Amino acid sequence: MLKGGLRDQAILVGFVPLAFLVLLLGIAFILQQYTEEAAWWTQHSALVLRASDDVQRALNDANDEVVRYTTDRRPIDLVRYRQELPAIGARGEALERLVRDNPEQALRARIYVTYMMRASGLLQRYVGFVQAGKMDAARALDSAPGTRQVAEQMVAAKNAFDTHERDLAVARLGYLRKRVALFGGVVIAVTLLGIIATLLSTGRFGVRLGERLRQLADNARRLGAGEDPPRMSGSDEIADLDRVYQDMARTLRRERRVARTLQRALLPQRMPDIPGVRISSAYSPATGGSDIGGDWYDAFPLTKNLLALSVGDVAGSGLLAATIMGGARQAIRTAARENPDPAHVLRVTNRTLCADGWLASAFYAVLDLRSHTMRFANAGHPPPFVCSAGEPQMLECDGLLLGVDENAAYSVCAAPMPADGLLVLYTDGLIEGERDVIGGLEKLRAIVCDPGLLEIKSPARAIRARVFERIHARDDAAILTLQYAPSPVSASGTASWSFDARDARDARRVKAEVVRFVTGHAPESDFTTVELIFSELAGNVARHTSGPAQLRLERRDGSLTMEMSDTGDPFLYDRPDYIDPFSESGRGLFLVHALARDVRIERGAGGNTIRVVMSSQQ
Repeated sequence: MLKGGLRDQAILVGFVPLAFLVLLLGIAFILQQYTEEAAWWTQHSALVLRASDDVQRALNDANDEVVRYTTDRRPIDLVRYRQELPAIGARGEALERLVRDNPEQALRARIYVTYMMRASGLLQRYVGFVQAGKMDAARALDSAPGTRQVAEQMVAAKNAFDTHERDLAVARLGYLRKRVALFGGVVIAVTLLGIIATLLSTGRFGVRLGERLRQLADNARRLGAGEDPPRMSGSDEIADLDRVYQDMARTLRRERRVARTLQRALLPQRMPDIPGVRISSAYSPATGGSDIGGDWYDAFPLTKNLLALSVGDVAGSGLLAATIMGGARQAIRTAARENPDPAHVLRVTNRTLCADGWLASAFYAVLDLRSHTMRFANAGHPPPFVCSAGEPQMLECDGLLLGVDENAAYSVCAAPMPADGLLVLYTDGLIEGERDVIGGLEKLRAIVCDPGLLEIKSPARAIRARVFERIHARDDAAILTLQYAPSPVSASGTASWSFDARDARDARRVKAEVVRFVTGHAPESDFTTVELIFSELAGNVARHTSGPAQLRLERRDGSLTMEMSDTGDPFLYDRPDYIDPFSESGRGLFLVHALARDVRIERGAGGNTIRVVMSSQQ
């Protein structure tokens, strides 16, 4: 776990090589000092030895002039001698100044200069003898043991001084060389240690940072999949970013749930139960984002024989678009109840949207259930499909989008609705999943013309599942299908239904059709009793089986017979003489026995059949 912020960690990691660099700079400074000191001592020793040679050179130059004067007796040689003679003392003093910081060497320089001055004095005496013409005295002085001894002592003093100066230089330089070598080793060691420490610190930081980023990416992927990953520990910026991501994701999911709940509330909660008509609907929200769309579908009866259908899409998304969608759907309903003509309905809705400044596409149709014909108008919406005998037909009709021009007029088109046909209304989100409208239309055409759709309980849901089987919905999509339902009443006056007792909507539909059957074939029956017996039998199937049920009604010889068959396990039922009113079981069949003239239960390997006989007049 990283402690502290990433910036602090990065500064700390950068401090390691910086610290070693400062240390190397310090060592380099020391090495420079040693190098400068070695150069100074080398230069100083060279100056001292040169000064020592200069003293001797001054005496030798003066002696050479004296020799030439003795031989040639030229006054110029004597002049040169006198010019060279003061240089001996001056150079001796310069030599003593160079070594005055070293007492031992200063003493040797003093001895050496003293002998040089003695030799200079002897040379002056020799010149005096030569100038006075006392050549014998001059020669005697030159060959005297004292003169020879002074010369030997002078040479010995110079050799001793020079040798000691060289030894001092070698010792000093050797010491400095060892120090330089020592600190050179320190430089190499510090450099290697700095490289290792830098690699370790940066590598450790990089590995930990990479692990944190991997965990952050994993959490982001899980959030995108709708999961709730654990929050990352620590107090660095990555942990803060993870917390922000998770808070944003939870907020978006919450907003998405609220938005979807609102949109479901704005769409029809259930389709109308129309005798002889099956209507199914499906809605597919976009897979990303929290905004809701403005897609709608609707079906509502206008009269006993006229059914209105509408589908549309408000431009934009969000709560405002959904609100406008709800208003547009309601505007269509209101206009249709005033005048069901499709052109009138779209004109009124268009003026409403123009006033609000919104755009929408819409398709509105009125289906005549007696003549099986449909009149419709289109306002820039994808044309629906009618598929009959495997042949698709697109219900095309030109019209301007709603909300563009308040004076826009809409033409009315007509088409038959075959008895074996399937009408499919949809919004553009169904054909734009792969960003290819033409390809989306062809794919939808192939799906809706599958004969198997006519046998499916909810063709709309089946279409949605097939369209989005391998792709994600990029936009909301609404689907509404309509088909004629086969009549449950046979020519002999019996009726039968297959339904799912656990599906409340399906059970309500069958109950409504049972009441209609009784109305038409046994009008003298007690509808309350029929409804109650149906509800008890269907509830019994729903509680004790997986749900599939078969219902058969027959009116014969003044009796109404209801048979309910299921696929559950066989059961035994003994009618009790008394039923506990607070018991949770047994009351349904007891009530059926009390209301019916005869109740029989047949058991078989495939399930149970309860036959209830009721008098036409209860």
